[in-house]
Amino acid sequence: MDSKSSNVLNGIAFGQSDSARFIKSKRSFDIVYTIEDNIYKRNEVQLQIEDIQPSDEVS
Repeated sequence: MDSKSSNVLNGIAFGQSDSARFIKSKRSFDIVYTIEDNIYKRNEVQLQIEDIQPSDEVS
């Protein structure tokens, strides 16, 4: 979910299992991604996540 707009986008992150702790912690994190069409799931747009890092933003 984008914290500024509250929009939810699906994403996939191959080979990023080490970064799962950032997502599970429910703290802010930054991602690097490309936008792709997921033709296997009703032609939805999804994020192809390349990298995940904890956010430097202070809450």
